Amino acid sequence: MDKALQMKVDKLQFLLKSYGGVAVAFSAGVDSTVLLKAAKETLGTEQVMALTVQSSLMPASDVEDAVIFCREEGIRHEVVQVDPLIYYDVRTNPPQRCYYCKRLIFGKLREIAGQKGIVHLLDGSNVDDGQDYRPGRQALRELGVLSPLLEAGLTKADIRAYAKELGLSVAQKPSAACLASRVPYGEVLSSEKLQRIEQAEKFLHIYSVTGAQP
Repeated sequence: MDKALQMKVDKLQFLLKSYGGVAVAFSAGVDSTVLLKAAKETLGTEQVMALTVQSSLMPASDVEDAVIFCREEGIRHEVVQVDPLIYYDVRTNPPQRCYYCKRLIFGKLREIAGQKGIVHLLDGSNVDDGQDYRPGRQALRELGVLSPLLEAGLTKADIRAYAKELGLSVAQKPSAACLASRVPYGEVLSSEKLQRIEQAEKFLHIYSVTGAQP
């Protein structure tokens, strides 16, 4: 690990130690996987819990990956059922959809963490996320969600490099936003529409890897 990355990792570990017990919003993407692994290595399994949202906006395979990872790592894990589409401000898909969706989802995760006696809820936001249009960041700030990867100055490239150092298979996993991000703003969302998108992307992934139809 080069010196610059080591300094950022040291800061990340310092931040994690300052929190004590934490709940990590865990999507099984590279960012949240690195954060969860770092939290486990820094704090120990007794002080760490993973919370994974299951909804029509997220591919089912991500939830499966999250369950497998936590089982292998011996990390407490809870899959939380949330249906953002029952809310008008999510279903109608306005430009601020991500804000309303994050507010709902992370509000639920914060509630569950509190029930477990955990004060600090963490997410995997990083430095590069500030370059995109992400209205959901406002919701996280309002809810007091902590983003230690961002605070430690870790970029996406840093996180992938750190993932390799940690021996994580997700080091080269492609980044992916929620399924609703494939639908133009203003076009109403439905579970059926999102399922079709999920199946189409699953087909394309299998075809690109094997050349065979699923």
